Amino acid sequence: MSSKKIDTKKLLLWVAICSLIMMFAGFTSAYLVKKNQLNWLIIPLPLIFYISTTVIVVSSYFMNAAVKQTTLKSKQFYLLITFILGISFIVLQLIGFKDLEQMGVALIGNNSNAAASFLVVINSVHILHVVGGLCALGYGLYITSRNNKPFEVIENSLKLIAIFWHFLGILWLYLFVFYKWIA
Repeated sequence: MSSKKIDTKKLLLWVAICSLIMMFAGFTSAYLVKKNQLNWLIIPLPLIFYISTTVIVVSSYFMNAAVKQTTLKSKQFYLLITFILGISFIVLQLIGFKDLEQMGVALIGNNSNAAASFLVVINSVHILHVVGGLCALGYGLYITSRNNKPFEVIENSLKLIAIFWHFLGILWLYLFVFYKWIA
């Protein structure tokens, strides 16, 4: 019988990720059901959403580079780039909302359409999770700058942060494809 030790933190992270997958599957399923309404609005994605997609994909590259580095200073450098790109993603999403409003799409309020409301809710919940990812990245920056933990502990923490960060990128890619071709 194998006596492998279970990594509790990693297990909890995967449970949380599975919960998030189910939540976003529910959101997109509800979107598909509601889109059969007569007054459903087809919303063109603003160019800025394409740019934000590129930013989050590139941020995953830098997160991966941070994990692979062999010194704390280089890990910290790549984490900082990832952090900046994460903030950029959020800013670009908010600009995308503004662009939609300038295109005449009422996102919330009496004049809004259910399609626009779904877009705002789904993207806002994703943004909220990106903020959580930024907090995790902030913790990664903190532990790499303090150097008061064993290198292996720092490595394991960064691997968990990377799993969550990559998940956020994959989730956005799913949402982007959903908006562009399925919805």
